[in-house]
Amino acid sequence: MSEIERRMVEIDDYYDHLLNHTDNASKVKPRVKLQGWGINAYDGWAQPIEWLIEPIIPRYTSGILAASGGLGKSYLCLDACVRIAAGPGMVHQRAMGGRVARQGKTVMITAEDSRAAIHRRINQIINPDEHRKLEGQFFMVPLPDAGGTQAYLECVGGQYRMTAAWEDMCSEIIKIEPEFVCIDPLQAVMQADANDPAAGQAWWSNMSQLSAEAKTASLTTHHMRKDGNIDGIASARAAIRGSSSLTDGARLAMALWPASTDDRLAAEAALKEPLGALGLIQGGVVKSNEYSMGEVATYLRDPASGLLLDATELLK
Repeated sequence: MSEIERRMVEIDDYYDHLLNHTDNASKVKPRVKLQGWGINAYDGWAQPIEWLIEPIIPRYTSGILAASGGLGKSYLCLDACVRIAAGPGMVHQRAMGGRVARQGKTVMITAEDSRAAIHRRINQIINPDEHRKLEGQFFMVPLPDAGGTQAYLECVGGQYRMTAAWEDMCSEIIKIEPEFVCIDPLQAVMQADANDPAAGQAWWSNMSQLSAEAKTASLTTHHMRKDGNIDGIASARAAIRGSSSLTDGARLAMALWPASTDDRLAAEAALKEPLGALGLIQGGVVKSNEYSMGEVATYLRDPASGLLLDATELLK
């Protein structure tokens, strides 16, 4: 067979593949028909928000949780995953300053903590004898022990794109359709400049797609700037590190910050015990596309485990 004949066979095989490959066919999106999107598509009253954690995280929503290093955001996400997966009757049904409204499968992917460290943290939340109750419900992936941390977003030729590692993880998540997914932290899986608005836009575009395809809510953890004092929701939002697109592109943004000295001293007086500089943490929703911001939650740090315990009602 000549070189020209061999090349012609390769071309024929290529076009046969395109015609018969269902994955490529499924990526062709239908045209939008404006006639189908008139006011009749919005008759009656809209459905109320379906909450995963009420009134903090709606279902099918992608968001960001920001805090300075060492404040406890990773542990708080792990705690929420366990509580959502566990359902009523196993653990107290509050997480992240709200009420756990649904039970379902949860997935947490951590790029920094080891399996051993995660194991110790889980044992601080639930007794080992109760682990069996989470079988098939809770999935915890410590990337350092699962083949190593790989980038999910990369920049190639000035263009941001998701990697094969991300596509592979998405396919695994879609298979189980979890209620909640947490990725911790953003900078470990994003080979991009967080100050570039295009990077934030690319990340949230793909997180929204994952939420839609897997029917899941998600949080990605991120850092806040260390400079300046945070005295409420507005300053907390402004302190989220990187381009504003990291906040604006998310459907939901949450933040944690150390309570002011006055608030900490008042809490110490009420509890009649010292708390330490990071013993009292405040947090809340600093941006939402679905609802107005609620009250600021207050957390006490468990001195034994380091876990943040919701003490909003207690300290009122």
